[in-house]
Amino acid sequence: MRKKLLIAAFATMPIAVSPAQSLQKNRNQAEIGPQLPCGSETVSNGSFEEGNFVPNTAARFMTLPSGATDLRSWTIFSIGKPPSLPANQLLWFDNNNTAGVRSPFSDHFIDLTGITDAVPLSLSQQITLESGRYLLQLAVGWDRPRNPSGIVMVDWALTPAGQTGSIPYNTVKTDGTSANNWQLLHDTAIATNGGPMVLQFEAHPGQTVNGSPLQFIGLDNVSLKKLFPPDSRACLEGKKLPPLVK
Repeated sequence: MRKKLLIAAFATMPIAVSPAQSLQKNRNQAEIGPQLPCGSETVSNGSFEEGNFVPNTAARFMTLPSGATDLRSWTIFSIGKPPSLPANQLLWFDNNNTAGVRSPFSDHFIDLTGITDAVPLSLSQQITLESGRYLLQLAVGWDRPRNPSGIVMVDWALTPAGQTGSIPYNTVKTDGTSANNWQLLHDTAIATNGGPMVLQFEAHPGQTVNGSPLQFIGLDNVSLKKLFPPDSRACLEGKKLPPLVK
């Protein structure tokens, strides 16, 4: 788990997660395990369909600078890469773009590398949670022609709102086997105390192909649901998920 300094609105919170390596090791076991029941959706606009999408008429994507409000329910933040590189801008795509990347989950999706590859950029949403265990789902995509392995990593964090400090990030990783160049990943977290929280995503730093920064790390289909005892309704119907952190 790595730590990065970020804006004062975000802070640390002890959370328990299942590490990405454990998820990979338990993948076969999870396929035959029981379904996990869960509560209602806590993330708004998790498929990035809602907002003021006004793309470039040629490229068919929209750039969103730090603080932009066009993407409903989400906050964009970048301080650039001092001393020479300016703040990054998030890329908001639809499936009609000319970059050759598409999402099988929805008509719109995000590129976490932004317009300036390798410059830090975060996407976050404030949500109100009860204390308890939560299941995080996210679809992560890659650009097969420029990244033949299909291996990409996304960092995420769930922290209390309104506190200062550093962010304890957790990392999920694709295995590159999906034919449609997207993989649905899951992780678990424990919110020790209820109240306003911040769910945050970044491209894991330092990812390269042939010595150059990755140009595309897609994000779509984000979901966070509270996990309940087995007598509640099914969570993510039809999905066999990794064991929970105790």
